[in-house]
Amino acid sequence: IRRRNIAHSGTEPHIGAYLYKEAARGGAQALSKNTGEIITGKRFDAVVLDDDHPLLYGKKDDFVLDSFIFAGNENTVKDVLIGGKTIIRNGHHAKEDEITRNYKMTLDRIINL
Repeated sequence: IRRRNIAHSGTEPHIGAYLYKEAARGGAQALSKNTGEIITGKRFDAVVLDDDHPLLYGKKDDFVLDSFIFAGNENTVKDVLIGGKTIIRNGHHAKEDEITRNYKMTLDRIINL
């Protein structure tokens, strides 16, 4: 029997969840970092999704990951935590204005070479 989608396993029927978990595990392995799972002793990096966003609203459990990965190009990310510290809150970086200003200054220097 031919499988329709290879990104599926017998233990993980949700394709989005499977892809996310494998990317986290593989990324941790590739970077030789103690990350990739939410368990005691591992570094805590996380993306917090906006469960009130229309693409995610009402979704439960692994259906959220399926929708996050496959539902479109809209930003459904609310917060980002790196090493347990919140870097992005409500879609904005604390230094967003400074970063934007520096980016534009850099572009101006490149364009005017």
